[in-house]
Amino acid sequence: MAAKWEAAIDEAVLLLLRFPERGAPCRFRLSALADLRWVFVPGFPKHMVFYRYDSEGKSLLIIQILYGARNLETILNEET
Repeated sequence: MAAKWEAAIDEAVLLLLRFPERGAPCRFRLSALADLRWVFVPGFPKHMVFYRYDSEGKSLLIIQILYGARNLETILNEET
């Protein structure tokens, strides 16, 4: 199971590096989280990769990978 998880995370990150704007914008109430985007982890439909993409600087920052049934806004606010 650990190898499957690692391969899925690798796949998600590699896809984001190739297509960083593919993730959906987050719709959180907190302004500090306004620029976050997210994608599902392939093969793990309840897990999400949250990230920031700066199109001008061409940089991608993975913020957190979380199980979707948690209080995402609170957890992500603590990370930013």
